[in-house]
Amino acid sequence: MEKVLSVSASDYVKSRNKELTDYIMRGVHTCKKSFESVSMDVPDGTEMVVDYRVMGDSIYYSYRYGTALIPKDYFNKIDE
Repeated sequence: MEKVLSVSASDYVKSRNKELTDYIMRGVHTCKKSFESVSMDVPDGTEMVVDYRVMGDSIYYSYRYGTALIPKDYFNKIDE
């Protein structure tokens, strides 16, 4: 998965010259083993997953979580 960062949502948004109000934020998480499994929990339209963290990283168990940033424009395109 290419769109995962450990930076904060505010730092990411600032780097894009946007505001947090331009996005809808959704928590994403998984308790699965593989990194690829996180992508199954990411909502459609997500521009970036920020604040990404891994706890208990091992071949047997890991809890991975972050915040999905979805541009509000994405929902406007769906409604059209």
